[in-house]
Amino acid sequence: MLYIKESNKVKKISRCFYVTSDKSKQLRQLHRLYVVKDKKLRKINITENWFILGPEGDSYQGGTIVLEGRGILFDQPGEDYTFTIPEDIHAIHMVAIGAGGSGGRGGGIGSGGGGGGLAAIIEQPVVPQQTLNITVGAGGADSTKNRDGINGGHSNIAGYINATGGGGGKQGGTAGVGGEGQIIISHYTGIISQTGQGGDGGIAQEEADKDAGGGGGAAGYGGGGGNGGGTQTGQNGQQGGGGGGSSAGESSSGGMGGGVGPFGKGADGQTGKPGGPGSPDTRYSNRCYGGGSGGADEPGNVVAAQNGAVLICWGEPFPIT
Repeated sequence: MLYIKESNKVKKISRCFYVTSDKSKQLRQLHRLYVVKDKKLRKINITENWFILGPEGDSYQGGTIVLEGRGILFDQPGEDYTFTIPEDIHAIHMVAIGAGGSGGRGGGIGSGGGGGGLAAIIEQPVVPQQTLNITVGAGGADSTKNRDGINGGHSNIAGYINATGGGGGKQGGTAGVGGEGQIIISHYTGIISQTGQGGDGGIAQEEADKDAGGGGGAAGYGGGGGNGGGTQTGQNGQQGGGGGGSSAGESSSGGMGGGVGPFGKGADGQTGKPGGPGSPDTRYSNRCYGGGSGGADEPGNVVAAQNGAVLICWGEPFPIT
C-alpha cells in the first residue's frame, strides 16, 4: 500500500492507474509495493495509516508528542490530564507506570522504597473524539531529616489501566513494598495485555554495607522489578523491569532502583541499573520511570524516587511480551 500526508493525516492510497501494453489505462487495486535492490525484487513493508499529532517533542494537551507524532507521553505529576482520541483512530496502545516510593532515613538504619507497578494493553478499541482521563504518579519525596519514606503515587488511564506506586521505606528495618499493575476495564478487548509488580525496597540492618537499603526496581512487562539490596543481595529486573538498587554502609545512602521504559519491553535491568527503555530509538533512552529510592543512615540523605508515566499511542505496536 502507498500513503500520502494530507491535512496532518496519513491516508492510504488504495488504487492507481496501470498502463497496459496497448497504452490504455486501467484502474487497479494496490496490494503490495516492491523495489529492485541488488537486482532482486524486494517487498516494502509499510505500516498502517495513523493520525499525526504534530512534531516530535512538542507539547500537546499537557503531554509530549513522541513516536514521530503518533503518540503522547505524560510524565509530569501534579495535575490530572485529559486526552482526546483523534479522528480515524479506533484502537490505541497504552502503558501506565506507577511512581517509586522513597526510602526512610534513620539515625542508625534506613530501608529502601518500593518500585512502581506497570500495566499495558495493545490494540484497545476506542472511539474517535473519546476523552481519556489520565493521572501521573509523583515519586516519593527526598529527605535530609530522619523520617519514614513517602509512598509513590498511582498512574492510570481511568477505566482502563492502573499502576500503583511503590511504598515508602521506614527509618528502621521495614522496606517499602513494590506497586502493582492492574487491568481495570470491565470488558477488556485488546489483543494482549501485561502487568508487573515493582520490586520491594531493601531491608536495612546495622551490619557492614547494609545500613541503608537499596530502592526497588520498577515493574517489567509481565515480570517483576528487582528487590533492593539489604539483608539480601539486590536482584535484577525481569521482563524489562528495573534492577534493585544496591545497599550501602554506615552514614551512607542506598542506591536508586532502576526505572522501566514505557515504549515496550527492553533489556532486564541489572542490580543498581535501570531497565532498558524498550525502544531502538536512542531519543528515549532516558525515558525510564518508577524506580524506588534507597534508604539512608544519617548523615546520608534520601533522594526523590522516580515519577510515574502514561503513554498513549497508535499504529505499529511495540513489544510487550
